[in-house]
Amino acid sequence: MKQALARLLPYSGPAINVLAIILTARILGFELGIARAVATIGSSIAIGPSMAFLFRKEEKARAASFVLQEEKPPRPFWQTIVFLATLVAILIFATWGKGEGIFGQIYTFKWKLVFLAFLFLLIELRFLFKMNFF
Repeated sequence: MKQALARLLPYSGPAINVLAIILTARILGFELGIARAVATIGSSIAIGPSMAFLFRKEEKARAASFVLQEEKPPRPFWQTIVFLATLVAILIFATWGKGEGIFGQIYTFKWKLVFLAFLFLLIELRFLFKMNFF
């Protein structure tokens, strides 16, 4: 499973940009935003395995040239999910537009929500990822 995802990611990274998809939906309409998300994910699923198949010999030669080093234990998956969810929350709240009803209420607190998400990000970086800022 990890290898399959690793093959897809290099070909989808720039296209599957949460902020770009949200802005596309906001400016050009919800339908085009969904279409962009579906098209980029679908094309990455098609292109990744195709590229892996076409360049399998070169990839094996390149992989054989690497020296194996001792692997650090990976961080827990939940930490990665929480970190990415915080970044997505910052992007969504920062680009929030005026609306009616509950969406209008969220708009009035938009920058406070961005600031709270940013503080949460700092806390994550300090305690989950052991980063020292000073």
